[in-house]
Amino acid sequence: MSNLQNQNLKVEILTQFKELVDLIPIIQETSIRCLQQDISRECIQQELPDIQISNRLKLEKEILKDIGGIFQGKWTIDVLFTIALLGEPHFNDLLKAIPKIGSRILTTRLKQLESRKIIVRNVVTSQPIRVTYNLSEFGLSFIALLFPVILHCLKYNRFDSKLNY
Repeated sequence: MSNLQNQNLKVEILTQFKELVDLIPIIQETSIRCLQQDISRECIQQELPDIQISNRLKLEKEILKDIGGIFQGKWTIDVLFTIALLGEPHFNDLLKAIPKIGSRILTTRLKQLESRKIIVRNVVTSQPIRVTYNLSEFGLSFIALLFPVILHCLKYNRFDSKLNY
């Protein structure tokens, strides 16, 4: 990729990111309103028994635990965001791009992300065989959903004070 193409891609990404940032207050407001309506509709209008509400809360808790499980392993976020930034990197590209990660840990993280269907492993049957990794549709949408969380944390100063901004 040439420097001009690289510059154009950066400008395009920054433009799209700014559009996303501008939508954050609307997304937050809409989410809160939907949550309040959903809770009131289920609990008040339909007068659901406590058991149904309890089952729904258990399901939501399990979903959150599963999502949290994605990020438990060291280097997982680094691997995920590096794949997103590089596009379709090869294994060695990831090793070079993520300082200090070992090949065994990288292999483990890639297998975990693939088993959760967050990334896709592509094998190109050429000579030599080439393997690339990219985000699945779920992985791409998952990362897109993380940006509002990141911005929310920055808004409320929920970041490590050692980081230099």
